[in-house]
Amino acid sequence: MNYKSLFEVTPPADLSWFHYGTAFRAMPWPAVQIECETSKGWVAVNPTIDVYASAAATLSNDEWWEYMDYVPYRVRNVVEQFKYGRLEALYVINHCHTLFDALEETPAIISFLAAHENLRGITEPAWREINAIYARNGIFGILEWLGLPASKQTLTILSHLASPDIPRRVLEPLRSHLWEPKVIFDLQDREDISHNEIIEFNDGYAA
Repeated sequence: MNYKSLFEVTPPADLSWFHYGTAFRAMPWPAVQIECETSKGWVAVNPTIDVYASAAATLSNDEWWEYMDYVPYRVRNVVEQFKYGRLEALYVINHCHTLFDALEETPAIISFLAAHENLRGITEPAWREINAIYARNGIFGILEWLGLPASKQTLTILSHLASPDIPRRVLEPLRSHLWEPKVIFDLQDREDISHNEIIEFNDGYAA
């Protein structure tokens, strides 16, 4: 028997994929830094929507399971609620760790935070600002900053979505709906609201 093997510990795995021929990787928890390979070596980057999409299309469940073995249980439990946006969810949680309890309670907020640059019309991530806003004003301050109604009804509707993994094309229609009193009245008592229902609401109110 090889007794040495009993004490060997497999090091945490990173996640690796290619986007248009360029290698990317997500470093193991707790760093979760996303890097791309350049002629000067690996360089940290702010991932674009396309880079996330390539990761979602490329990474297998086996690769994710190996990576998630080293992630804390509570974080893993939240991230596993996402299918296409798993890497985005992990990245948001890592950068918004002070918000974790609130994100654990309403994971759909993660989808909005992942897209905050587009929703806010800014060109650089604002993670420090997000954490500072939460420290001052809590989750309602975050909702307001994201352009969502800062209300318990908003949190209720977001928690009733069938999946917190909201496609980016649905974020803006949903944000607009949540400012409509009739929509809030219609949605707040529903369970398992699908993303298609949100689009149908958008079509119905646009008609």
